[in-house]
Amino acid sequence: VYPVARSSPALIALWAWLLFDQTIPISGTVGIGISIIGLWVMASTSRGDDTAHALPWAIIAAVGTSVYSLSDKVAVSFLPTFGAQLGFITVGYVCSFLALTLAQWGTTGTVLPAQRPKWVYVISGGLFIGTAYALVVRAMLELPASYVVAFTNSGIVLATLLSIGMLKEREQWRGRLLAAVIISCGLAILGLNLRSL
Repeated sequence: VYPVARSSPALIALWAWLLFDQTIPISGTVGIGISIIGLWVMASTSRGDDTAHALPWAIIAAVGTSVYSLSDKVAVSFLPTFGAQLGFITVGYVCSFLALTLAQWGTTGTVLPAQRPKWVYVISGGLFIGTAYALVVRAMLELPASYVVAFTNSGIVLATLLSIGMLKEREQWRGRLLAAVIISCGLAILGLNLRSL
């Protein structure tokens, strides 16, 4: 599901063109397209029976990602320092946390989920994800949002290689490895295209 949700760079490029009259070179479009093909190949390696049911939700997530990424691109021009960018991201995460807490309370009558990780994982994960996304927003000062979000998909490649190599997760490993290679080829084309920006 996650690779489908990360297909948003194509949508980001589309919204930027429709709303802001911003275009990217053909080679950039090709790079993004190839990396998205790799993401969909990755998604096709799933063997779960509920894959078809999850697909609409993943597509909605891709649309949502494209909208907030483009709004982050607009906002970052008003946030010149990394501290301001980190604060911007923190406010967004706090609002999300509060909304999800209210949803949890409305559904179950409690704010604490029945199962939860240890606090050390919650805090370290929160620090890493917040700082990482602030760095993504910072990169949007220099690059088109579609490029930045596409480059973040290199994390999927890294996670795939680590899961196959270190964690010895062998299920559908050939298909996942092929997908990682396709994604990497698309990102390499995109990287070569940076010179023309």
